[in-house]
Amino acid sequence: MERLILTSETFPFKELSFSKLFCDYTQQTGQLKDFFQYDPLSDDALLSRAKKVDHTLNPALKQALLAYNDTSKMHPKALENLNALVSNPKTRTIVTGQQVTFAGGTMFTIYKILTAIVRSAQLEKISDYKVVPIFWVADEDQDFDEISRIGFPSGNDWVEFTLDSPEISGQRAGQTVVQKNIAELIDSIEVTLPPTDHRDEIIQMLRTSYIPESMHTDSFARLITQLFSQFGLLIFGSAKSESRNLVKDQIIELIDKSTSIHKALEKTSTNIEKIYHRQASVSESNWFIVLENGVRIKLNYENDTWSTGEGHTYSTNQLKKLVESDPNAVSPNVFMRPILQDSMLPNLALVGGPGEIAYYAQMKAVYEVCGLEMPVIIPRFSGTVFESSTRKYFDELSFKLPEYNKRIEDLEKVFIEKTQDIDINEKFESWSEGLSKLADEYVPMVEQIDPTLVGTLKKVESDQINMLNQLKGKLFKALKSKQDVQLKRIARIQMALFPNRNLQERELAFIYLLNKYGVQFLDELYQIINDSSLQDHHLIDL
Repeated sequence: MERLILTSETFPFKELSFSKLFCDYTQQTGQLKDFFQYDPLSDDALLSRAKKVDHTLNPALKQALLAYNDTSKMHPKALENLNALVSNPKTRTIVTGQQVTFAGGTMFTIYKILTAIVRSAQLEKISDYKVVPIFWVADEDQDFDEISRIGFPSGNDWVEFTLDSPEISGQRAGQTVVQKNIAELIDSIEVTLPPTDHRDEIIQMLRTSYIPESMHTDSFARLITQLFSQFGLLIFGSAKSESRNLVKDQIIELIDKSTSIHKALEKTSTNIEKIYHRQASVSESNWFIVLENGVRIKLNYENDTWSTGEGHTYSTNQLKKLVESDPNAVSPNVFMRPILQDSMLPNLALVGGPGEIAYYAQMKAVYEVCGLEMPVIIPRFSGTVFESSTRKYFDELSFKLPEYNKRIEDLEKVFIEKTQDIDINEKFESWSEGLSKLADEYVPMVEQIDPTLVGTLKKVESDQINMLNQLKGKLFKALKSKQDVQLKRIARIQMALFPNRNLQERELAFIYLLNKYGVQFLDELYQIINDSSLQDHHLIDL
């Protein structure tokens, strides 16, 4: 395959569409340090955290891991990691995760995974710990829309593929089943992807992963295992009974501590709000109830009563008894999931994107209430891939990467203005000012003859300026026609770099690049991330 080359050009996150909180965090500036336990980029921080983690071996952990990992499909390196995790007390984990998006999701999913894999390998080299990368499938989330869509370019168009909605809305998305017509959707993807030497392999991976009537969590896990098991990656989650039973006692304890947890969250959130805006909303309850049909409904908490507003009401004791008999009857929110995660695993660190880092900023005091220490929160790698055709035209044009996030109309206008000898805007601005000045000169005469006609004069002025603007628009249209080839290139570059006016890593399905360059693409990305800083956005050339 063509080699990937990391260009020397990087862009500060602040020049792209990243939050101020994320920018400050990656640069370790501002007052954010108070909200986190460790420096996110320090090997010493990981080593310090590793010494503090207590990995008491639990035989039940193996069964929980096997519920998410099929040993018959695992690479020997991943199987070795699984065995180490359940038998070696000096084993630690670095976790990342994401919703179980159809076909694996977008580029940032593989950036997260490879960042966790890279940091695990780097720490192993400088310590005597076995460090296992874990992908945590967010199988508790109920937003099916978030997992149902992927997109990639086809010719001059951006095409999207969407799963049919489940028969019952509101279920945990990962627990919904793959519908029987999935083969037709994969067929559509196959004929839309450009024909390459790798297409058959990628499509076969999708077909063997997405089996009708299987759960989306399992389908996603099968695909990620096929791609990343070679790196030793394991899959884990919290929605299956085998893993939920591991933390039944912790769930009951967390329910008892609900008031203390809410106070800790509210205090921290208020302090963050003084510097940034509030990140994730905070309420008295951090739990959902899971009904018999799998629907997940938010629980509200007030005066020792938990209720859904839909007729389901429990006292705290009743809710704890429910958990005792069925740990899967309740589901954690975004704040409780990390606590359960770190209760199950000997976890050193979490690799996250801007969203995760934002809500982890609210959580340090929650960990303390729960008798735990917040892990190291590592920012994931961030990058934009330039294929050779895109790079060629990108270099010919005068725009920098962040500018392609503008409206296409604005890009076209700026390009035409830059490439013309005549400054049309300046000429028409002068012309318009001249008309207004001339009209002002005639106001005294009109007022002297008939003051009621001053309004008519102003309307004449307005009409003339409107006609000027129409003429200017027609001139721009004529220039646009003359520059049609270049403008089409601008549009194509924008679709490649900022599809749907969003960063490529948030929109482009990674199977698109695997189809073009094969699974070896992942090996190349691994090396790039291994050699790169996590403090900037990188440009990757093919």
